[in-house]
Amino acid sequence: MKPKVYLALGISGAPEHIEGMKESAIIIAINTDENAPIFDVAHYGMVGDLFDVCEELLEAIT
Repeated sequence: MKPKVYLALGISGAPEHIEGMKESAIIIAINTDENAPIFDVAHYGMVGDLFDVCEELLEAIT
């Protein structure tokens, strides 16, 4: 069963990891490395520190 939404927070995208999650319906990635391989498979991506981004997201949805 594939997840509907997959959050890749601070994950660079090692081949083994990508193989296990690439079939997710929506992949959202946050990483400080703009060249991280995870961005090649993510539907949405943001370059930034995951702790800063997640804090802002949490504030926005609560």
